[in-house]
Amino acid sequence: MLKNKPVQFIFYLLSFLFLAVFVLKIDGKILFKNYQIKFVSDHQFIKKGSSTTSAIEKKRVDSSSHFIDTSKICVYQEKTEDQLGNYVDSLVLVTSQEINESTIKESPFLFNYPVNGVYPLDAFFESLYSSDTSTGLYRIAHYGDSQIEGDRMTAELRKLFKTKFPCDGVGYVPMKDITDPVTYLRQSDASWNRYTVFTNKIKGFAYGQGGSVYRYSPATKATITLNILTSYKKSYLYYGYGSDSSFVDVYSSRNNLLATHQLDKKTVFNRIDLGLSSNETNLHFVFRGPSPSVYGVSFDGNKGIQFDNYGLRGQSGDDLMLIPQSQLIEMFTKTNTGMAIVQFGGNVVQGLKTESSVNFYGDMYTKLYLHFQSALKKGSMLVIGINDVSRSVNGTYESYPNIGALRYLQRKAAIDKGMAFFDIYQLMGGENSIKIWNQKGLASKDGHFGDKGRNIVCKELYKALIFEYKKYLQRKK
Repeated sequence: MLKNKPVQFIFYLLSFLFLAVFVLKIDGKILFKNYQIKFVSDHQFIKKGSSTTSAIEKKRVDSSSHFIDTSKICVYQEKTEDQLGNYVDSLVLVTSQEINESTIKESPFLFNYPVNGVYPLDAFFESLYSSDTSTGLYRIAHYGDSQIEGDRMTAELRKLFKTKFPCDGVGYVPMKDITDPVTYLRQSDASWNRYTVFTNKIKGFAYGQGGSVYRYSPATKATITLNILTSYKKSYLYYGYGSDSSFVDVYSSRNNLLATHQLDKKTVFNRIDLGLSSNETNLHFVFRGPSPSVYGVSFDGNKGIQFDNYGLRGQSGDDLMLIPQSQLIEMFTKTNTGMAIVQFGGNVVQGLKTESSVNFYGDMYTKLYLHFQSALKKGSMLVIGINDVSRSVNGTYESYPNIGALRYLQRKAAIDKGMAFFDIYQLMGGENSIKIWNQKGLASKDGHFGDKGRNIVCKELYKALIFEYKKYLQRKK
C-alpha cells in the first residue's frame, strides 16, 4: 500500500496512461475548452522520428477574431487495413452517384471559419452569385506541384463548376511545359526556353503569376501550335518587356491570318485581348522580332469564373515567394484573379524526420499562404493540405512519418490566418491510406492520384464548396 498521497496519485496517473496507450489503445479526443487531448496508438507513440505526432494538440480559440467549433474538426483515427479498405470503397460508391441536392451535404473535410463575421470563401461565393449577370470574368489561380500539373485536378474542378455556373475555355496555357496537358494539345518549337522559380531560374526578368516565364533565342522567331479541346469566347496573351519591333501573328489551321499584335509595352506585365473574331480551336502563333517575356495565353468565357492551372513539378511551394509582392498584386489585379487555391506538401515528405523539421516546413507554408493572401487583398484563399505519400519499408509500403503532423500545421496556419482549408489527408483515410488507394487503382504509391482518384477528391471538394455556398446564400438573405 502506498501511503504517500502524491506518490500514489502519480502511480495511478501513470497506470491510466499506460492502459490508455498500450492496452486499451484509445485513439480519440477529449476537449477541455481551448485544448484538445489526443491519445495515439502504441506504435505511433514509440515510432522513431515521429515526435511531432504529439499526444497533446493545443487549439487556441480566440473569440475576439473568430470562433472555431472544435467539435467539427476531424481528428485522425487510426484504421486497420480492412477498415481503410471499407472506407475507400464507400468513397468510391459515394462519388459514383450523381451529384444532386441530396448528395450535397456538410463536409467534415472543409473548414471555412469566419473572421470578424466574414467567411474566407465569401469573395469567391459572391463571384458565383453574380456569375450569370456580371460582365467580367473572375479568375481562380490553382497552385500546386506535379499532383495538379498538366491541368489535371484543375480541369476536374472546371468541369464540375460548369454544371452550375458559366465556366468556359481552359484558362491559362503555358508556352512550354515538361508534361502533356489534358485539356489542350500543344507543339512548341525548339526556340522556346522555359524558366521557372524552381528550375532554370533567370536573372533580370520577372516571372508570371504562375512562377514561369518563356523567351525565345537565339532566333528572332518562334512558333507554338495549340489545339483547344473545348469552346471559349475570349483569348488573351500575357507578356512583359516588349519592344517596338516585337509582334505576334495568329493563324487558323487553314493558315488564315486571324490577328496581328505589336508587343511594344515595356512594363513588367501586360495583358492583351487577342480579339479573335471566330472561336477557332486550332491556332498557330508566330512570334517575331526581339523576344519579350511571354508568360502564356488563356482561353476563357466572356463572363463567369475561370480556373487557371499553375502546376510546377517537384516544387514545395516556397520558391513562389520569389515573385515580388508588388508584381503579384499587379498581375492579380490586371487578370482579375480573386482567389488562390494553394496545394503543396508532397515534395517535402522526405524531410519530415524531426519535430524541428516539421515546424520548419509549417512556418514555410504559413509564409507562403500569407504571401498569396496579401496579394489577393480582399480575395479568397483555399489551402488544400498534404495528401498521404508512402515509401518502401521492409518489403511493404508505409506512409512517410509525420505527414499528419505537417497537415495539422497547414490546417492550423490556414484557420488562424482566416483562410479556408480542405483536408485531403483525412479524406483519404489518414495514415497508410495511400496503400489502399493504390491497391484500388486510385493513386500511385508515391501519392499521385489517377483519374479515378482525382475524380473522388474533386467531387468531394466541389460538393463541400457548394454546401458552403448555400450557407452563404442563406446569410446573404
